[in-house]
Amino acid sequence: YEVDADITWILQQTEVHIIFNVNPDSRYITETYPKTFWRKNQNPDRNCDADEIGVDLNRNYDFMWGELKGANTSGDECDNTYHGRNPFSEPETNTVADYAKQLFPAEQRRDDPEGSMDVAFGDDVMGIFVDVHAPGGYIIYPWTHDDSKTEDDDALQATARKMNYYNGYKLWAGGQPDFQYATTGDSYAYMYAALGVAAFGLELGE
Repeated sequence: YEVDADITWILQQTEVHIIFNVNPDSRYITETYPKTFWRKNQNPDRNCDADEIGVDLNRNYDFMWGELKGANTSGDECDNTYHGRNPFSEPETNTVADYAKQLFPAEQRRDDPEGSMDVAFGDDVMGIFVDVHAPGGYIIYPWTHDDSKTEDDDALQATARKMNYYNGYKLWAGGQPDFQYATTGDSYAYMYAALGVAAFGLELGE
């Protein structure tokens, strides 16, 4: 700030909100036991062993939630990608969604996002959401539940390619050659489909 002109302008004209840690349970486990690669929270309300409890928070958002044929998500409480008992069953995902609703304009939300997937949001929406994960080396954006493009793919892809210019990460999105696998209930698809926000996931590193 006040060194680089572009960064200075962006920070003067843009409101930036950062949630530093959405999954403190996972961070604690991973830092204490680095070889675990723990991804879920530590919600104990499950009939699982201590090393299997919890919910995969990035399968718990209310868009295309639940098991979908071919998607990397699970209804098995002890599975690593368990999606929870219902959408937003976890306080962490509820908190993020509620906070986002306070920030992004209500008029661009959709009451039935799953029924409106073939309708573009257009250029008049406001806001960008970035969910940072590790590791991976990917830029993720909708659609993620299957290998298909959104009606706003030109704009989403253009933004993703600008990120790619700086970090070299591969594009993981519907219609891209590096689409890895389908997911449901993830944060980026929810933020885009329900709140009308340009939404991305960054999987840092390799």
